[in-house]
Amino acid sequence: MGYNAAIHMDWGVFFVLEASSAPIRPLLPPGIHLVEPSPGRTLLALNLVHFLQGGDQVDLPENFEIDIGVNVPVDNSAYAGDLPQASTAVHVLNIASTSRDYLEFCRDSGYRIDDGEGLSFDLSPDGFEGTISDARGALLSFAARTPDLAFAPFRRLGQDVVYDHRGTYRLNYVFEGEGLAAPSADCFALTLHQHPFFLGLDLDGDKPRQHEPFALKTGLQATTSFYGPDEETV
Repeated sequence: MGYNAAIHMDWGVFFVLEASSAPIRPLLPPGIHLVEPSPGRTLLALNLVHFLQGGDQVDLPENFEIDIGVNVPVDNSAYAGDLPQASTAVHVLNIASTSRDYLEFCRDSGYRIDDGEGLSFDLSPDGFEGTISDARGALLSFAARTPDLAFAPFRRLGQDVVYDHRGTYRLNYVFEGEGLAAPSADCFALTLHQHPFFLGLDLDGDKPRQHEPFALKTGLQATTSFYGPDEETV
């Protein structure tokens, strides 16, 4: 199939968190398994993003999104030739958004969505400190530990692993723009709260162990371009 669509964003902060595997396994669809860097431990991706309206071959509503997913094995076997080869794969466990239309788009695309009301992102002017909450309470707060974050062009290849009525399918993507030049676990302080969005996951208390958070340079457009596998037909 090759190139499918592209979406654009102008703000994003991305966390990788270590977590216990046991509470996550019951949330996984058939045939999807965890990557465990050590026995009984896995990595969660927690993404905070502001999507711009529109896109290429898709018309997303402008919205803020939070999603949480888990690392799963990469499978590039359906991506031969000159298609992007993913180096990491994530299965999204839950998505919340400030736009109901966006959530319905995600549901139609095979993702699990959170139905909480009143999601809000209270952010500092530079976007590197904030609190996310909804009508049920606070989800999390974060803050950069230094005011002098440095940014540089980046290009990352990954794989989105989705399960719906078709079973498991994989979309490879290219994520590029200008982002944090030297990610490290010390870049951001992160506090998580007990909240239904996190599906009862064991996140090791309110300050989970982080693995190299990432951030976009606020106000500059970054793009994620999606590619369908070779055998997929439109």
